[in-house]
Amino acid sequence: SVEVTRPVFVISGARSGSTTMGHTLDHDLSFVSPTGIMTIFPFLWAWKAARCLSKWGLLPTASHASRKLRELARWHAPEFVSRHELDPFKPDTFEVPFLLNRGFFATAYDLGPEQMLANNPVSDRGSDPLLWADFDRYIEDMMKKTLCFHGSSSARVMIKGHFLAAAEGLESRHSAATFLTVTREPEKRLASMMNFVFASRLVTGTVTAVVPDKKSVLDVGEAVTRLEVDYIERERRFFARNKGGRKVVIEFGEYVKNPSKAIDDIYKIVNEGSVPEEVRDALARGKDGHERRSKMKYTINMSLAEFGVDIDKIKG
Repeated sequence: SVEVTRPVFVISGARSGSTTMGHTLDHDLSFVSPTGIMTIFPFLWAWKAARCLSKWGLLPTASHASRKLRELARWHAPEFVSRHELDPFKPDTFEVPFLLNRGFFATAYDLGPEQMLANNPVSDRGSDPLLWADFDRYIEDMMKKTLCFHGSSSARVMIKGHFLAAAEGLESRHSAATFLTVTREPEKRLASMMNFVFASRLVTGTVTAVVPDKKSVLDVGEAVTRLEVDYIERERRFFARNKGGRKVVIEFGEYVKNPSKAIDDIYKIVNEGSVPEEVRDALARGKDGHERRSKMKYTINMSLAEFGVDIDKIKG
């Protein structure tokens, strides 16, 4: 049987920079990860069939398909792509396809803040215990299938997402696991997430106008604020309970200013201080950085005040 040893879980709040972090760590050749496309089609036989068909020239290579999909996305959903590193052949937010397949996120944003909260169960396991019991089985199966697909018993699985509700269970089942979170100033993360809600809805066509109505904006402001305040508190408690010394907290701003130091800090825990050359090379080439984001001009870019959020009150 396949055994999962010393997995790495990048679990942090939405819009914290965790996708960039996951893409950086993905350069580590000792890690294997389920990619975005693998989580959409979570079947080992399908992964193997696609790999064979690609080798035989009957399917495009991953790099070619990724480039074409990004081109299509930039045409169809430029606002979404400007806010998210879209690459279906790299690790992405692990739990999203799992929740989408169970009906989450589909219509909640039109039904008020209470329904939005009910449809975003990423931090509170008690909100739906059967859902998270199913997720526990799903993530364990996906890790084993990923190891089987790559044919390496010595590889370490790395998964990134916002599935904080599953973290304690993962910690109890995998005592040698490493948990990493990326934190960010609350006001920047909240504003980014609220605007991202509308940017992502443009992809699915569930909004009828680029400029949302005031009620929708205020509803999203209330729901995201309540959701994220709860998430931050639960995240703080989990990472404070550092039972085995295998929890790492990286501040997003520090990572952007000095990514090499942040990676050094991560690998002190993840791999006893040894940073793989392929990871250092990726940083040196400027891959997976956030420099370009500061130059973006977003079409949807509302302030916290427009969302009805008093950040000073939240911090207090």
